[in-house]
Amino acid sequence: MVPRIYATISCYIARRFLLALIGVLLIILGLITLLEMIELLRRSGPSGAHALTLLTLALLKLPKMTQEVLPFAVLIGGIIAMWRLSRSHELVILRAAGVSVWRFLAPALVLVGVIGAANITLVNPLTAMLYKSYLHKEDSLILNRESNFDLSEKGLWLREPHDDGSTTIVHAASVRRKGPDLALRDLLFIFVDDKERFQKRIDAARARWTNTRF
Repeated sequence: MVPRIYATISCYIARRFLLALIGVLLIILGLITLLEMIELLRRSGPSGAHALTLLTLALLKLPKMTQEVLPFAVLIGGIIAMWRLSRSHELVILRAAGVSVWRFLAPALVLVGVIGAANITLVNPLTAMLYKSYLHKEDSLILNRESNFDLSEKGLWLREPHDDGSTTIVHAASVRRKGPDLALRDLLFIFVDDKERFQKRIDAARARWTNTRF
């Protein structure tokens, strides 16, 4: 059984670390949101998108950016928390009382483990859904692209309708620019008729997309 004094110390250190982490994370995300808004305003000049709409776009992208900066926020928050404890001589008192280094580091390590588990199991699926919504809204409001073209982290998706009502769906796992053309790898072509019924499938290792054709 953990002595009450150690439980109290652990809760105190965990609270100090959590407050430092939240403060650092809020500052970083605030700067990211501000820069993202400036970038969206610049890119949406011709489209005339409303500022509230652009703010919604920036907030939809914010969870993904949070996951990217979270490790840095944890590192900086931990440094700030330990620096404050050291400056107030609380760490010196703990060491003089016989508390080991691992004893007062354990609360922060446990808290980081809980945050990481929650991030993977709960936040990550929600982040993927919001980022997908961000990409679609960005396509329609800023890039003015048709919905049958989607270039994301999962590769290129292209939906090409034909005059007879049939459709060709193209997926490329990797896209790289080579001069004015695009080099695509691991392609999948799916052909459906005018009633969306499957006709055939073609796989290709690589292809080159020019201005006019594959």
